[in-house]
Amino acid sequence: MLLCALAAGVLPAAAKKPVKALIVTGQNNHNWQVSSAVIELILEKSGLFTVDVAVSPERGGDMEAFRPAFGDYRLVVLDYNGDGWSSRTNAEFLEYVRDLPRRKQRISGLA
Repeated sequence: MLLCALAAGVLPAAAKKPVKALIVTGQNNHNWQVSSAVIELILEKSGLFTVDVAVSPERGGDMEAFRPAFGDYRLVVLDYNGDGWSSRTNAEFLEYVRDLPRRKQRISGLA
C-alpha cells in the first residue's frame, strides 16, 4: 500500500522511462538485508523504477566514506536506523530534502 501511494506521488501520469530510486540501508533494528531486498524487488517488478541500493558500513564502522548521491534520485527510501551519518552526508541529505518540492522528488521512511 505504502509503495503504491508513494508511486502515485512520484510518477507523472504517463511515465515514459523508469524513475530512479535509491534505497538507503545497512543498519537497522530489523533484518535490513531482507527488508531492503523486498523493497527493491517490489519497486523493480512494478516496471516503474530502476533501483540502486546504498549500504552503509557496519555499526561502528567509518561513516565518512558513506555518501549516497541523493540528488541523482527522484525517490529515496530510507530503510535505515543506525549510526549517525557524517556531518557532510547529513548536510547533503538536508539539502536534498529542502530541494524536494522544486525537483518533484519524494522520500519515504520505513521503520
